[in-house]
Amino acid sequence: MLKKKLKMIVLVTVVLFATMFSFNQCFATDASSDVATNEIITNAVTEDATTQGDIMPISEDTNQTPISTTDETSAETSEEADVAEPEIYSDDLYLAGSDVVMDKLVDGNVYIIANTVEITGQVSGNLYVFANNINFSGAQIRYSVYAFGQTVKFDGACNDLYIASNNMNITYDSYIVRDVHAIASSIDFFGAVGRNVNVISNSLNLEEKTENEESETEPRRALIYGKLDYKAPNEITVPDGVVEGEIIYNKLLVNNVDSNGNVVLNYVISLAQCIIYTFVVFFLMLWLTPKFVEKSKEFVSAKMAIGLAIGIVSVIVSIFVTLLLTFLKISAPVAILFMTAYILLASIGFATISICLANKFAKDAKLGKKLALLLLVTVILWALTQIPYAGGIIWLVLTLTGLGILLFYSFTKNKKDKNIEE
Repeated sequence: MLKKKLKMIVLVTVVLFATMFSFNQCFATDASSDVATNEIITNAVTEDATTQGDIMPISEDTNQTPISTTDETSAETSEEADVAEPEIYSDDLYLAGSDVVMDKLVDGNVYIIANTVEITGQVSGNLYVFANNINFSGAQIRYSVYAFGQTVKFDGACNDLYIASNNMNITYDSYIVRDVHAIASSIDFFGAVGRNVNVISNSLNLEEKTENEESETEPRRALIYGKLDYKAPNEITVPDGVVEGEIIYNKLLVNNVDSNGNVVLNYVISLAQCIIYTFVVFFLMLWLTPKFVEKSKEFVSAKMAIGLAIGIVSVIVSIFVTLLLTFLKISAPVAILFMTAYILLASIGFATISICLANKFAKDAKLGKKLALLLLVTVILWALTQIPYAGGIIWLVLTLTGLGILLFYSFTKNKKDKNIEE
């Protein structure tokens, strides 16, 4: 009986969280851009294959004996054949750990959560990476890159680039076909962009400094074919020829640093609270809704976008319902109860998304490994929420996504149960 009552409480709390904030992302695709990016990826794969295919023609005369044949030549030919036909991973790829290297050819999306990440492979889809230190080295991504970390170095090519970090560096050899959206404390931007750049930063540098200032060679500079829209504490001098479109500047107000010297202690306390809260929510879910914990890994896919959409819509619906119940004086107490339940449910959104990600990477592992991965995921996601300027947005997106997943599961679960009863 107690279990049923608790489940009823969970169902009542499945309603929405009043927050006045909007988060917009551009997921539009452009045919010409996709073709351009696809050529970048396919040329890199097929160039070696074409070269290897013309190594040694075979004579049509079957009676002609070869001049010389050695085991070394056969071995080299075999090795070259292996290089000519690289193995392609045809599915979505999920990677997690302390140090992760992504060097595969992936025909699908890639999801990475780690402390340090090195990306050298090619992805025929989107790339999502959450880590403290992220390094792209010659990577080629057909569609969009979403990178969230303390330090991000991008050296590669992609369609759209979304970065939230503390220190961000885009190398001179990098190329982004369409747009760049970035939030970072410090940005060194030297790559080429096919359209627009939108950044928020304390420090924005568009010209790479050379070691020898007396060198006759021109310094390496960024190249932006569209407009540059940046927000910073001070306006910068944009070198000639860097931006072909419009330059838009908005002043960024910077808060004063904590003068009490308790910053480190505050971070430690915040992290400890986040870890404890997430573990408490996990064990409560394991007790009250074990089926959700078991199926939570299934939501780390396209359903995450559905969860985020549901979470955003829920904000609007909750405001409307609360105001409606408040204006109807007879139902004013219900409005208070409704909002309390909604805030309670929304408060576990961050823990929910941490549990989903941990279960996805743990797969069918034992409880001990799941708890270790849950700890790692929680620490990384918490660290991302501490990034200047972007931390609040990241926290809001994660919370709304977790809230949306809970609502999505509740609706689909009730529908399945109803169909089973019928």
